[in-house]
Amino acid sequence: MAEGRWRRCAEVAVVDRGARVVVLPLADPATGRPMVLEGPAAAVWHALDEPGTSQEVARRVADAVGVPAAEVEADVAGFLLRLAAVRVVEPPPDDTDATPATTSP
Repeated sequence: MAEGRWRRCAEVAVVDRGARVVVLPLADPATGRPMVLEGPAAAVWHALDEPGTSQEVARRVADAVGVPAAEVEADVAGFLLRLAAVRVVEPPPDDTDATPATTSP
């Protein structure tokens, strides 16, 4: 099965200053909070200029920071999940690991 592609959410306000990016999810204005992305976190955001699989995004980040992709794959995958949780990126539609578990009351 082919891995799906991560992408930025459409409803996000962004101020991009290169090494520092501020993102604000707009889907729910009552709960949205700005998030400051610097260094490797900004590199992940920039790696999503084009949608990509977790591995493609990790490769782009690795190229940007000058390390082997294997060194950043796990961190990038975890950070993509964090960005999805605050609704600034969309996980692949077939990625069940990216969907937070919910419980019924």
